[in-house]
Amino acid sequence: MDNNNILLVLHSRETSRRTQDCPAETLRRDQKGELNWAVCRVQLEPRHNREDAIVNVLHSRLIEVQAQVCRIENLRQRTEMVVNSVRSLETMTIEDFTVSLSGTTDREASNLAEDLLETTLIAVKAGKSGLVLMLDEAQVLVDEKDREGQHPLSLLVEAVNSLQEQHVPLALVLCGLPTLISNLLKREPTASGCSAGKKLVV
Repeated sequence: MDNNNILLVLHSRETSRRTQDCPAETLRRDQKGELNWAVCRVQLEPRHNREDAIVNVLHSRLIEVQAQVCRIENLRQRTEMVVNSVRSLETMTIEDFTVSLSGTTDREASNLAEDLLETTLIAVKAGKSGLVLMLDEAQVLVDEKDREGQHPLSLLVEAVNSLQEQHVPLALVLCGLPTLISNLLKREPTASGCSAGKKLVV
């Protein structure tokens, strides 16, 4: 990123508990290969500024991350039955915590939450500490003012927050131009906000 870009880290207490580092330091250590996190990186484009578009691009990328983790850890056969069963459940358990998928208010957000949860499940079962979702050029996500319009940013935050509130080891990293801050402040208040967050100018 250039000097005018910002980095936002939205994380849960479970993320911090597993790493015992601040989120920013966790990401720096993970980029150096010092931590064992599954990472999903996506560079957003203006065409992703729709609810269905952001869900679809993240779905495709998360499926790729699932396949990578399974391939590396040789867990495809052991996790296939679990992943298929997750799609038909309202709740599920990862290690010592149970997660409800019924807390999201929007079907698209629920679909995204399911994809994030499945990927985190596979990562944790493969011995990873959790999942980091890193989105570059995130300033392209802008909610429309009309409540009946498109709210891709709120959908993303709601889906992530619904899992973070239940202590799923999931971190969301948004990188982009300074307008990202105002977009977040103006977003449709459909979710209560992520459990914690830090803003860094990089």
